[in-house]
Amino acid sequence: RCVLQVQAIALVLAGIFGCMMQCLNILNQVSVMISCSGTKVQSEAIEACTEMVRTCGKIFWVGMRLIYFLLPCLAWLLGPTYFAISSLLSVAFMISVDHYKGTGWNDSLSIGGRLESSQAMMIASCQVSACHPEDG
Repeated sequence: RCVLQVQAIALVLAGIFGCMMQCLNILNQVSVMISCSGTKVQSEAIEACTEMVRTCGKIFWVGMRLIYFLLPCLAWLLGPTYFAISSLLSVAFMISVDHYKGTGWNDSLSIGGRLESSQAMMIASCQVSACHPEDG
């Protein structure tokens, strides 16, 4: 019984690690691509960066959900009652978080969501650095 619980916790932790490392990898690539401002490929770089930031947001969303799911997995070590209570609390928390504008899966894809504003700031910074390349 305990082996299955530890395996479930290890699987969730591996998923969290994988998602967060993929986010860092994508953001690292975006930081390199932003330095392409002032070149012939600036418009393509901005579009690619926008899509990469959107992908990173989706992966981060999955990673955060795995973190929320880790609590019931840890409570499972204490017994089924703690597992049931923590599962209900985690689901209630995720439902409450997803009902705020700009924080849910569907809202991240819509105009005006949190990811869209991040993309707008990134595009604005690319355009400013293209106009003033000496500023960086």
